[in-house]
Amino acid sequence: MKKVGYWLSEKKRKKLNFDDFKEQCGLTNLDLVPIDLAKSLEEQGPFDVIIHKLTDVIAKADEGDIKSQNMVKNLQDYVESNPNVIVIDPLESVRKLLKRHISYKLVQDCSTAFHGLDPEVGTPNFVKIETTDRNEIIRLMNTAQVEFPIVCKSLQGHGSSLSHMMAIIFNEEGLKDVKPPCVAQTFVNHNAKLHKLFIIGEYHYIVERPSVKNFSAGDKTTIFFDSHDVSKANSSSFLNELDESDLEDLEEVPPCTNTFSEIVHSVRSRLGMDLFGIDVVIENDTRKHAVIDINAFPGYDGVPMFFQVLLAHIHKLLGDANKSQEIMNEVTKTIDFIKSAETSRIAEKEKGNNGISFHRDCESAEIHGHDASADPECKKSRQEETIRRGNQEETIRFGDQRCGTVDVQCAMMNTNSDAIEIKNSTSVKNGDDGRI
Repeated sequence: MKKVGYWLSEKKRKKLNFDDFKEQCGLTNLDLVPIDLAKSLEEQGPFDVIIHKLTDVIAKADEGDIKSQNMVKNLQDYVESNPNVIVIDPLESVRKLLKRHISYKLVQDCSTAFHGLDPEVGTPNFVKIETTDRNEIIRLMNTAQVEFPIVCKSLQGHGSSLSHMMAIIFNEEGLKDVKPPCVAQTFVNHNAKLHKLFIIGEYHYIVERPSVKNFSAGDKTTIFFDSHDVSKANSSSFLNELDESDLEDLEEVPPCTNTFSEIVHSVRSRLGMDLFGIDVVIENDTRKHAVIDINAFPGYDGVPMFFQVLLAHIHKLLGDANKSQEIMNEVTKTIDFIKSAETSRIAEKEKGNNGISFHRDCESAEIHGHDASADPECKKSRQEETIRRGNQEETIRFGDQRCGTVDVQCAMMNTNSDAIEIKNSTSVKNGDDGRI
């Protein structure tokens, strides 16, 4: 039996109900056990896999907390002595998400991979601020092309009670409210709609949440808020209620699931992590898909069958691809998880199905009479493709979260003369949220 160790805060463990996960692990010959990072791991192992959320501990260690430093050292020592142990996720990768300006730079560094995508992908212009001098802040903003209104966020993305406290500043006068060190980011109007991409290895799941309403620069007072309060499922706040003028001119900006898949692949490739979340908004005017935050090991609220997908991923990492696929076959009977765009491309290439490729935009070829080119924003496509070639069958799903249901969206494929059979997908209700 393979041994899987885990360290989570008590709050996180109860929220995720890891006792239930232990039972599921046991059914697939995995022994899930808690780790005491205050002690040597050599005495508690050997471990085949270690799962953790140590963001807060790492942050405290970096600030000089002795207890936290010892906890991090115990894990690092064990990994160095046991190089074959699988760590979800590597500490050096997690550190990239502790400071927001570093994670934003990571998205910027994906620009080559994002080049040519339609709609465009990027992160709003941002600048790191470590001063309260207004003239210097204005200079920094001008250099980085950061424009009002701006949203100011704590530099610390994890490990601080201030991580979710934010401020929207509308003018130069409001810069007196800047509390360094922080990141100032151009605020993007997105009709109060946030798309959360929850990643579990090569799969991800999309959940739609409320977000901050549209704003413009001007003579307004700074607005302070907690992002948790605004973006929880079913949140009701003046900040996420669109103004009447916006409702009159409201034009739905549907997301392109293929673009989401490309975002996940590119960020995951650079980040080197398996459990994380990406927050994306869609700019009203340009329809640009903007990454506004990346979170390590989020709460996965609203993600059905999270444990099963995590279990499948662990088995794949341990080399048991058959068990992993067996689990995912059961999951995808009712739930639409999306595979990484690159993973799907590689799978098709390995099978020799070179007649199929994923578009890098939101237009697609005609599939059995559906002219998706007349529907470039993927509004109408809600389908699941089963590709049959001789005795082989490959099912590829594309998901979208809307109004509490999951719909398969945006089948983007080039096809040759091989037949493609279209089957209907299943909608599944999602649950509540509250990221830990």
